[in-house]
Amino acid sequence: MNYPYEGKPGWPHTNRGVHMHPSPYLAAYMRDSQKRAEMLERLKRMHLSWVVVLNAGDSALEKADGKPVVEHFMGQGIVPIVRDMTTLLPRSFHGEGVVRCLVDIYRGYGLRPTVIAWNEPGDTREWVGGKVPKQWRETFLTLWIDAARKIINAGGNAGFPDPLFDWPWFFENLARLAPDLVEEFRQGRAVFTAHLYGKARPPDYPEDDVSRYGTPLIPEGFRAELNDVADLPPWNQLNLERINAARKRLADPNKTWRDDTTCFGAWRNIYDAAEKAWGFRPVMAMTEGGWVPNDPAGSGPDSDERYVASTPKHVARWTLQIMQDSRHEMYALCPWIYDGLHTWWDNGWVGSHFASVVDGETGQKYGYEKPVVRYLAENPPSLTTLQPRDLLLQSKQLIEEAIGSL
Repeated sequence: MNYPYEGKPGWPHTNRGVHMHPSPYLAAYMRDSQKRAEMLERLKRMHLSWVVVLNAGDSALEKADGKPVVEHFMGQGIVPIVRDMTTLLPRSFHGEGVVRCLVDIYRGYGLRPTVIAWNEPGDTREWVGGKVPKQWRETFLTLWIDAARKIINAGGNAGFPDPLFDWPWFFENLARLAPDLVEEFRQGRAVFTAHLYGKARPPDYPEDDVSRYGTPLIPEGFRAELNDVADLPPWNQLNLERINAARKRLADPNKTWRDDTTCFGAWRNIYDAAEKAWGFRPVMAMTEGGWVPNDPAGSGPDSDERYVASTPKHVARWTLQIMQDSRHEMYALCPWIYDGLHTWWDNGWVGSHFASVVDGETGQKYGYEKPVVRYLAENPPSLTTLQPRDLLLQSKQLIEEAIGSL
């Protein structure tokens, strides 16, 4: 895996991560020491090494029990990637002061913070008054170039937010307007932060058997695909005949990753665009994406009836699958979203929703922790993915734990 400049922890770590709460004001919740301890323990149990945290104003620096929010994570071997929300487009980035403070904190751990200016630049929520101008790409790119230089000059690594499409245009124009930043991408002081949502399709879409060959579902397979929620709406309203008809109609044996830019496999499109424009792959992390329950395949009105709406078990299986796949070379995979402190969000990791559903594999109710927690906890990353120094450190830790248990 490729890492950002001074972005690789010196302690044993994994590529596993998660996007934290949708609120930037984590300190307000982390001041509850019991809840904070439970949350951090669960993240460690899943072998997570990265989290995406939001910053508005200086919220990432707010203190809980005397420590800034980001340091609570790093003290447990979990590195925050900071998504900055201080500035709405088309205003210039003005978060350099926070970046410098983050640099001082991260330096104590031998790291540099990665700070992402803006999030999805074509989204109405990124712009003053919710108005996206016609020339938004040109306006955003000029402002991001300025922001990236400010972040790097302050000692951080600049994250490029995913525009979600048209990557060749952005990479080609970065090369034209800011060759110095292309070199920063080469050196790892600038990184690409991808948003790779599965949209109820498997990680290998569109090269899976359904997309290419229209493999039909038999009734038993249909039930298995719906797994533990087969009797719950909306899954109990799905029509097997309609699904199979769509599979037959849309099958295309020539489909490749080049034919899809919306699902998880779009990481290949991003790398391809960068290699053509720059001649190399940028360092990349996934800072949003993955799967959530009851998410129909496709996007907007173009729902894809070949695939059933995703279930909590899909979230678990596919999340583990992408974190075990080394082909994408991403150093951090942070799916949307772990929300153990808010009660109104539930994306299939933790929460009250689906709590009474019985897990067909264990015979136990899901409870507060959904299957993805168990899947990640019970399937630790292979030691061979760690560097030699990390192997020595982890071996030492395992020996100490064994001695301590005697």
